[in-house]
Amino acid sequence: MRGRSERELSAIFAAGTADRIPIGANDGTPLLLGLDWLAPKLSAIYVGSIWEALDGERANGDPVVRLRDAWLRTRDGHLVTKFTADVFRDRLANVAVAGRAGPRTASRAHPFVPIFRERLAIDGKPSIFVNYHDDPTPVINRILDEIREVDGRPGLFLGRAHYRRPGGEWVYLYWFALDFSELGEQP
Repeated sequence: MRGRSERELSAIFAAGTADRIPIGANDGTPLLLGLDWLAPKLSAIYVGSIWEALDGERANGDPVVRLRDAWLRTRDGHLVTKFTADVFRDRLANVAVAGRAGPRTASRAHPFVPIFRERLAIDGKPSIFVNYHDDPTPVINRILDEIREVDGRPGLFLGRAHYRRPGGEWVYLYWFALDFSELGEQP
């Protein structure tokens, strides 16, 4: 996904699907549009995330999934969990974050992230959402990740991070890729 333009990422995302929620570990990387040389440096501390199925299933048959972000790779290979979140499938129009409705119209990039210029199109297709609403950190609990499986390659997901600013406006922060295929995704 690296090296793709913002417009190309938007088109790939629009063609993506959310037919299932992946389970297991993944390798994650930010897509920084022209600043991709930073990605290996960020990958040294951001390892990816682990999507764990908990007991039970949702009304639509999806497993109840909890995400643990994995940061800070140590010499022993140990990981430090930084954030946890709920994972579910739905349409953005139905999603609420901490009691507030999710983005309804095209989102502009966050004003402090000048590398992005396009507006994110909001469509009616289902996505997989990562909702950090339970996180005690005031910044993190305003983030909603939206993810779809892309490029016809099982296990490759493209995501975008939505952020609700203190005034209530939704903007987006960045694009990212998650690869579940390399680390042995569980069925």
